[in-house]
Amino acid sequence: MTEPEVEIITITQEDGVEEDFEVVSYFENPSTGIKYVFLVPANDADEEEQDVYPFRYAEEGDNLVLAPVEDDEEWEMLEEVLQTLMDSEQI
Repeated sequence: MTEPEVEIITITQEDGVEEDFEVVSYFENPSTGIKYVFLVPANDADEEEQDVYPFRYAEEGDNLVLAPVEDDEEWEMLEEVLQTLMDSEQI
């Protein structure tokens, strides 16, 4: 049995340090059309408990352009989406 392919996104921090993140899931808000990606640090991917980071994203060719989520209502909506995905064992 082969393991599913893991999608990795490398984020360059403001100080120039690169960090790899594993894609947990993608989500598009049907009301707004805004696209989101949920990421976990690749070095924590095997941990039972891990921090999940949501980002807005846009596609530019083969690249994803990530933007932080800064609005409290948006955070709450994404927390609900993530909980729903975990409850349904989609992630």
